[in-house]
Amino acid sequence: MANALLDRADWNKVSACDGGHIWQSAENSDVHLWLRTDSMLLHDEIDRKFEETMDLTLSDMIFLSKHASKQGLPALTVHPIGNPGRSDAQAGGKPGLCVPPSPRIAPLYRRLHSAVRGSDLSEDFPVSLEATHHGPWVHTPSLFAEIGSSEEEWTRRDASVLWADVLASELRLDGKEEGGGGGEWWEEEACSKRAVLLCLGGGHYAPKHGDLARKEGNYLGHILASYAMDFKSGDEAAWQAPVAEALRATKQAFCLTQGGGGDASDEEVFCFADKKAFKSAERKALQAFVENDLGAKWAVKPSDLPTAGPARPPRTTTFARERSGESYSETETETETDSAELSR
Repeated sequence: MANALLDRADWNKVSACDGGHIWQSAENSDVHLWLRTDSMLLHDEIDRKFEETMDLTLSDMIFLSKHASKQGLPALTVHPIGNPGRSDAQAGGKPGLCVPPSPRIAPLYRRLHSAVRGSDLSEDFPVSLEATHHGPWVHTPSLFAEIGSSEEEWTRRDASVLWADVLASELRLDGKEEGGGGGEWWEEEACSKRAVLLCLGGGHYAPKHGDLARKEGNYLGHILASYAMDFKSGDEAAWQAPVAEALRATKQAFCLTQGGGGDASDEEVFCFADKKAFKSAERKALQAFVENDLGAKWAVKPSDLPTAGPARPPRTTTFARERSGESYSETETETETDSAELSR
């Protein structure tokens, strides 16, 4: 994916760092690509390393990644990172903490979904979100963009080229102004109504939240799968702490990345729950916590959001996988290996 992106746009090699090389976009000087050969899952604070090397401050990061699954299902995915509800951090990051999610998650997912639907890859590669999981721990709003799930898909030039086209459009690496994008998440669409969503409940691949993400004006923060909120232990902190942490990080991200002028207050972040993912008592307890303790807004259907309107086209086929070592309810095993990092 990284090499396809290097081929897709004009770059200038500007530095060697930590066993890798850093390129700067010739068209958009705010965009850098750090190509590495190792996994970055365990490289906590890697954003600080980059900032020290380049003497600049990052606004957001996109990790270009591949992942493997036991069943080997092809996939193109986007997800935030962190360890909500976890007492360990075997796959990097910090236990229980969420990295600020890149506000590009939904815009990038929309671009990816649209690009795949209009391509020859539509029959081969399902497009999906993933719930918040794994490291590294960084301070900069981040997301993972992935190709999976086996050597066959990783080496497919057409999948890498499609991702490169999507990223080039999102980050204006061609200098094109048409079609939104702008390189800044808030310039992506001319929408008068917007909603920032903290997504709660459902499976790891969050199909219901994926439906919401395809609606212009909806921006996703963290995505907490049902397994991240433990209602069975009887300890309220086991489900309250992940929700509070995910909301904190989501608010932080939307403040950090809007040119310093953003204010993602509690009133602007909607906690959107997959209603069918919770028992009635769980849902009522969760709503009370969100509204009374966190002071945030609650939603369980699209009409609860200010962006309510005509639905997007039906989603592409979603799928279920499981990452090695995680207690996911899905059926596959996934491991992730990073190949490159895009930063702004």
